[in-house]
Amino acid sequence: MRKRILGFWLQVILVAALLFPSALWAGWEMVKWDKVPKNSKGKPENGGTIAIVGKDNVYFTFSGSHIIHWDGKGFREQKHKYTGAERWAIRQLVVNSEKDLWAFGDNGLALHSDGKKWKDVKNPLTGTGRRAGRLWGSGCATPNKCFSGSRAGDLIEWDGSSWKLASKAGEPPAGGSRIYAIEFITENNGWMAGEALMAKWDGKGWKKTKIEVPRIYDMAFVGSDFGWIVGDGGAFFKFDGKTWTKVDVKGSFFRMRGVGCSSKDNCWAVGDAGAAFQWDGKGWTKVKLGTFNRLSNVKFGHGHGFAIGAKGTILEWK
Repeated sequence: MRKRILGFWLQVILVAALLFPSALWAGWEMVKWDKVPKNSKGKPENGGTIAIVGKDNVYFTFSGSHIIHWDGKGFREQKHKYTGAERWAIRQLVVNSEKDLWAFGDNGLALHSDGKKWKDVKNPLTGTGRRAGRLWGSGCATPNKCFSGSRAGDLIEWDGSSWKLASKAGEPPAGGSRIYAIEFITENNGWMAGEALMAKWDGKGWKKTKIEVPRIYDMAFVGSDFGWIVGDGGAFFKFDGKTWTKVDVKGSFFRMRGVGCSSKDNCWAVGDAGAAFQWDGKGWTKVKLGTFNRLSNVKFGHGHGFAIGAKGTILEWK
């Protein structure tokens, strides 16, 4: 009898593997939560970005400048001066520590949190408009050396006490290109990417790199010798510590909006129409995650992994 039951379940697993090849190994599970932020029409807001601060300490942002905190048990919205205001939508989260976080967005929005409350911090782009002042690509080399780049190509810099204009639109390093991502590997080693833009940080300044890239939306590194950037048209570029190399990924023609890695053998890239790809250390494989909603960001850290997207979508890596 036990053999018959065992044989039955083996058949079920085999059929499932044939029909849904990604379902058994993808490792993602849709998170169900009751208080999804909604717009004025009662529809779920779109997810933007993720910050994994520590064990059971994760932040998510949604359109309308909503900041949602997850403590491992449930979700709770953290209010701030511009909560729910469309003209102040949050585009990026940056973490220095559990008591030192930044949120950046439209109209020159810069919010700082001590882990309890979010405080509005004025800067040269505050109130300059939803598009011209849209702060997007942001990162910190140290808590006292942070940068945030705008849609117009402006770059502002934090010195530990105030924000100042590091460069104007049209000037190096962006040269007027939109800045979508800034990531630091170490204090003296970082990258900036955007619209046909790649620039390297050496601890003293930014220097534009000669590389033919499309519009790049996100980047992820594992150490100083391994990283990925993704962008428009299904673009993937691999970093080996010295150079960026374009990698052709089968089935990748969507706008890829986010990339994250838990190790050199496990990276994920997500994008429009629920597009998702996994890197296993050898190559990228397209995976079905059970949604056609746009996926905008994916992050790993502190033993966790999350992806976020349109219509209140949150996926957790199991």
